[in-house]
Amino acid sequence: MDSRTAADVPAQSIPPTATLFDIAHIFLTRSYRKLPVVDGDGRVIGQVSRRDMLVAIESGRDNPRLYGVKDQRPTDDMGVDSAMRLARSRR
Repeated sequence: MDSRTAADVPAQSIPPTATLFDIAHIFLTRSYRKLPVVDGDGRVIGQVSRRDMLVAIESGRDNPRLYGVKDQRPTDDMGVDSAMRLARSRR
């Protein structure tokens, strides 16, 4: 019998510099609905949900690195913080 509990299993987390593609890969390969964003000291500084990721991707749809359209918007390798600021500014 396995005596492990949920607290014994390390949680998946992402750094603030994770790209949208990093986050999408985790969401596509795991059943997580939200991911904690953890700084270099191991402190949780936020979270990213599947919806947050989709909003960020949609807000960058004119991104030339994603869709081949010339534009002056941030690139797809921007960190989570930058992507979410951009997404929130376009609501």
